[in-house]
Parts: sequence; structure tokens; C-alpha cells
Amino acid sequence: MEPATQQQALIDSDPAFKSVIGQSKHRITDDRTLLQAVMDFANDETDSEPVRDSWRQSLAMDIGLFPPIEQPPSAWRKYEREVRNQIPESKIDKAVTNDQQRAKNVLTEAMQDLAALKTRLQRYAANNDGRLGMVRTPVLIQQDNDLRIEWALEGGASLITILSYAAALLITDEDHVRRDLCRCSLDTCSKFFFAKKSKSGVGKPRTRYCCDEHMKKAHEIDNARRQRVSKEKRRQAALQRQRRGRGK
Repeated sequence: MEPATQQQALIDSDPAFKSVIGQSKHRITDDRTLLQAVMDFANDETDSEPVRDSWRQSLAMDIGLFPPIEQPPSAWRKYEREVRNQIPESKIDKAVTNDQQRAKNVLTEAMQDLAALKTRLQRYAANNDGRLGMVRTPVLIQQDNDLRIEWALEGGASLITILSYAAALLITDEDHVRRDLCRCSLDTCSKFFFAKKSKSGVGKPRTRYCCDEHMKKAHEIDNARRQRVSKEKRRQAALQRQRRGRGK
């Protein structure tokens, strides 16, 4: 196996991240892409089926249903039918929504209440000897005749592990990830995103809106609001002129 292919297999074969925060469109290869995946999960932009499956099995074990081991496919199908019959989808929906809200809380505190985020992280670290449960694995990358080492992240076995690591990255802000963390100002969106440079690379990065479409929509809404305000002012001014005219 070629080194570059080995990195692809290493990153894609680790199911821990997918079962906790879903399948993100961004491959988790470093700290920044991990935070991006957390944002995708908070924004409900990941394929959450692996998370739902994880919750489905966890809730099933809580009521004494355990997956069959080394049994024929018919036994597994029977297990899946029993789980789906006894675990309502609404319960799984609520569990996933609660997880997404926990991710939102970490990101929101990083932007608005860093002291609360530090307290959250210190509480977790105190119970785990300061360890955050994540491992960096060196991976050899070969491109043409050049070799280099990159680091892949592994070990996101639980949501609290991933969110604690994300909190640590945001608090230390070594790669300016907290400075770059933004939230869309469009009322109907409010998604988290990293500040984005303009396509031309000239000017300040975009920090208020997650995409050009939402920036345009927000401007249209604001223009419509200002037109309504201006129209109302003109109407009030006309009424005042009428009253003054009657008083003469």
C-alpha cells in the first residue's frame, strides 16, 4: 500500500468520529478540520445516520437487546426488527438533537463566554488526569519523490471527548481558530463557520455571513426594512402637514 493511500485508509477507517458526530463532508485530518466537522454536526450538515445507529444500539442495550455475535444474517435481521419496534425514532431524534445542542453550546461559549468554556473543560480534565482522549498518529506521505510526515487524529470515541478537545483548541487558539470562528447573522440561518477570504483574496475576510447567498439575502431584507421605515416617515410627515394645514 502506497503511503498516501495508507493515510486515506487510516483516516477513513476510523469509525469513531462518524458514529459520534456523523459523516462530515470535511475529512478529519488535523485540528482545524476536526473543528469544522464539529461545526458541521452543530449545523446539522453531517450525515447523522451513523450517530443514529450508535444511539439505536445504545438505547437497545439499555432495555436488554444486544446485537448478535457470530450469528447468521437472519439473527441480525431479527435483532434490527426488535430494536426498531421497541426504540421509537422520536427518541433517537431527541438524542441526536441534544448532542447537536451540546456542540452548539461549546461553539457559542467560545464566541461569547470563554470563562464558561474554560470551566467546562477544567471539569472534564479534572476527571481524566488532564487527558483529552485524542491521539495524533504520524503518517508518511509520499508525493512524487518527496516524503513528509503529517498527523492524523484518532480516538474520538465519545462526544464528550471530541467536544473537550474542541474546547481546548478554541481556548488555546494556537491556529487562530477562535478568532476565525463566526456565526451567520441571517436570522433564518445562524450556522457556525470559519471566516472566509474573498475569492479575489483582496479585502477583509467574510465574517458575518456563511455564504454569498445569505449575505445577499440579508442585504435585501435590510433594504426592504429601510424602505418600509422611509415610507412610514414620509407618511407621518404628510399627516403632520395635513394637520398643520387644517389648523390655519
